Amino acid sequence: MERDCKTKKVDQVIPQIGLTIPKYSVNKQMPSIAKGVDIRSLKPQELFRIACWRVCPDFQVDDPSLLNEIFLYLINRSSVFDSMKGLWLCGNIGTGKSTMLKICREFQMLYSKANGCSGGFLITSASKVVTEYSMQGIQGINRYVSSDKPISVAFDELGREPIPGKYFGTEMNVMQFIFQ
Repeated sequence: MERDCKTKKVDQVIPQIGLTIPKYSVNKQMPSIAKGVDIRSLKPQELFRIACWRVCPDFQVDDPSLLNEIFLYLINRSSVFDSMKGLWLCGNIGTGKSTMLKICREFQMLYSKANGCSGGFLITSASKVVTEYSMQGIQGINRYVSSDKPISVAFDELGREPIPGKYFGTEMNVMQFIFQ
């Protein structure tokens, strides 16, 4: 897949969004968090850089301002995205939506750990959720709709799931049910 000349590696973009970049080792590998380094001493920008590198060292960025806003969203400082609401990532196949979700999850786990709490979120495919309904009925999707134990979840491949899902003759648009 050819990329246009505006496409940049994360390493080229991160300095533009004010991230402090740890130095590369000679073999250009991003070092893991060194033993003895207190994760709480790292800036959120450094944690985001580490998360990007852990998930996909060769991740390419077409729109640096979008990457910046996603980072700011994750630390509740975005003026574009409301941090109290979810994000909707859409695009063609192979454009990095799933990779971006994984980077966000990795960053949230690092950022939460640095702040002394647990974090991260579940990433699951919409097809898997519909299959859970088809196998177990409403009990199979209760964790996504139960208000007494809310969870943070990212639904991947939304729109590619079978519609309707069927459980012993009961048909339902499962993802629509979950979002309502």
